[in-house]
Amino acid sequence: LNTVKRNKFNLQKAKYDSDFYKDDISISVATEYLQALYYLEFVEIYRNQLEITNQQVSRTQKLVEAGTLAKGDLLIIEAQLASEELSLVEAENNLALSLLDLTQLMELATSQGFMIEKPELGLIDQPEIFSPDKVFASALETRPEIKSSELNVQSSEMDLKIAQGS
Repeated sequence: LNTVKRNKFNLQKAKYDSDFYKDDISISVATEYLQALYYLEFVEIYRNQLEITNQQVSRTQKLVEAGTLAKGDLLIIEAQLASEELSLVEAENNLALSLLDLTQLMELATSQGFMIEKPELGLIDQPEIFSPDKVFASALETRPEIKSSELNVQSSEMDLKIAQGS
């Protein structure tokens, strides 16, 4: 009888463990998606900055040719341009790696041609803020890893009763 109860606890625990892993994967996918969005924005920012610096190089080049500025000023801006090109390449690489991580988490065959879509965000209402006690109580009721741990304790108690009965 105790063995049957223990096995029922273990079965229910396995179901909660499965729910926990599903939640964990969902959170990992969401995290990687946000990371990819982050790098997508950085690529856009660095491209815009690179365009501005290219305009500065062109303007400075004309001023150097006219004799208004020293060649050293042009070299400084060209060095800045090279630094920004490096930053753009790094951001593009980080985006590619982030997309690769995301496709691997989603178990897609390849990340080639895979691109995320930027959501259109509007203004949202102020969300309700819950007290820490309410959040904790809700977690105790709903989080599968907590329920799994509770069932693990009950299963261990059944193991003890089985051992005492033998």
